[in-house]
Amino acid sequence: MDLITLNLYVDVSTYVFNINISSLMKKTMKKHHNLKMKNKIQNKIRNENEFGNEIRNEK
Repeated sequence: MDLITLNLYVDVSTYVFNINISSLMKKTMKKHHNLKMKNKIQNKIRNENEFGNEIRNEK
């Protein structure tokens, strides 16, 4: 293996590694985003339910 081949090999490995890391980050961020949205919706539902209970209790 001469120096040029070695450099090429290192470049390709680094490139592949970076691609994998970025796709992993995207997946992680997407999961995080989905969880955040899910929690937001659940909180909204919970708040609406509590509001409904307050109205029922006042009657």
